Amino acid sequence: MILRNSANFARRTMKKKKEELELALQGYVNQHQHLMLKTILTHIDFLTEQIEMLDQEIAQRVNSYITIPFKNQLFL
Repeated sequence: MILRNSANFARRTMKKKKEELELALQGYVNQHQHLMLKTILTHIDFLTEQIEMLDQEIAQRVNSYITIPFKNQLFL
């Protein structure tokens, strides 16, 4: 039961690999380990969201430079 519950915490890319995750978790996972896995997966989700947010911000800033061609170039 703990094995299935732990695998159910899988998110994003790991959801697609749920069967592999269940196999990797075979054996006994005690309550502390279960809590730690849940905490780590939640933190990974947070970091993934932050990376996505930063990627979007970077893309917007880069695009602002690209859409104004020759703005600061001197023509001789």
